Amino acid sequence: MRRSRGLTKGEQRELGMFMGILVVGCLCLAGILNFRGVPFLAAASTSETASSSAQPFTTPLPVQDEPPAPVTLILPPPPPMQPTSPLATIAPPPSPPVPKPLSASDVIHYKGQQYRHVRTLRLRVTAYAPDPRCCYPYPGTTTATGFSVKTNGGNLVAADPRLIPMHSLVVVPGYGDGAAVPVLDTGGKIKGHRLDVLLPNFQTAKSWGTRILDVKIYEPVN
Repeated sequence: MRRSRGLTKGEQRELGMFMGILVVGCLCLAGILNFRGVPFLAAASTSETASSSAQPFTTPLPVQDEPPAPVTLILPPPPPMQPTSPLATIAPPPSPPVPKPLSASDVIHYKGQQYRHVRTLRLRVTAYAPDPRCCYPYPGTTTATGFSVKTNGGNLVAADPRLIPMHSLVVVPGYGDGAAVPVLDTGGKIKGHRLDVLLPNFQTAKSWGTRILDVKIYEPVN
């Protein structure tokens, strides 16, 4: 039989270096796997490397915090609903306004027509006359409603029809002996809370001046 040739010292040295490099490589690979959390098979002991079975190496999972408990919002209970009947939801129709009974002081008569007191206004009262100096460019003989300035004995007034309707009656303190006189005229400067009383001539109209008076307004009763 042929006898096997023994390893030379050089071959033994090369074999030892190879085995050392192999062991170092295995250890490095095991360290890398452990660092990345990858399980690997490790030997139970150095003496039982060939006979013992490999056991897995596992990395424990991180413990998660428990979720916060849900917050319960406690609302006050709704007010109890009161039962309503279908008839209660139907509002009754509003009753028509009851007209105020007219007293003797609220009603006056003028040329067969009944007038009632509707309101009292504080007005700036001036005067004018059937004179060109007051009525220019008009002659001053006819009112804006077409009546002569001699109507009602020359006792009449000019007003703003937006405030006091034409053909109403007014009672002006200190004019016409306190009797009600008709509103038959207008004027370019008689706007708003203004009133112009008609006087016989220019001098008396100028003497009247300007007065602040509480004037009673009467309108016809239909």
